[in-house]
Amino acid sequence: MAIKRPMTDMDKPRPKKMYLSGAITGRDREAVERKFARAEIELLADGYIPISPLRNGLPEEATYEQHMERDLQMLCGCDAILMLPDWRDSPGARRELIEAIRWSKDVYFFNPLTINNMETKTNDSKKYLQMGALMVALIATLVAFATAMAVMFPGGGAGVDWFHGLPSAGCAGYCAYLAGRTLLRVHNSD
Repeated sequence: MAIKRPMTDMDKPRPKKMYLSGAITGRDREAVERKFARAEIELLADGYIPISPLRNGLPEEATYEQHMERDLQMLCGCDAILMLPDWRDSPGARRELIEAIRWSKDVYFFNPLTINNMETKTNDSKKYLQMGALMVALIATLVAFATAMAVMFPGGGAGVDWFHGLPSAGCAGYCAYLAGRTLLRVHNSD
């Protein structure tokens, strides 16, 4: 019998540090600050610790490379990166994304349409997995059914031999069963 010990601070899950990445250079400073502040508010509401490159401790006058070096150091200490909507327009943000992937950080993409819901990434992947399994089931069923029809009615119906088409029809049914079972497992894993 295992003895349970009281939970200590070391046992409690710590909040994830999330680095914010988006276009900064060459942009209106006020707009950039609003964009990063909004993302920080969203992250705090979801229980994350936002780490913003706007607060890297360097003066605005520092060189681009100095900012990038410091930002990458900050990213290195985080658990994940959140790519803001304009990240594709920024060479620095793309560089941060590449480093985050290289360092095996979790990667999230900020969707301003989903408020206080950072878990949409996993929910969306489940939906896509369900749709993919359904498509595989439909295609496998159609292929097996077409094979069954070709065997059962060779030459377009001349010389009906329905008995030999049963294995292919059974295969179609089994494919549909497997896909349905997969969909149920994915659905029940919520």
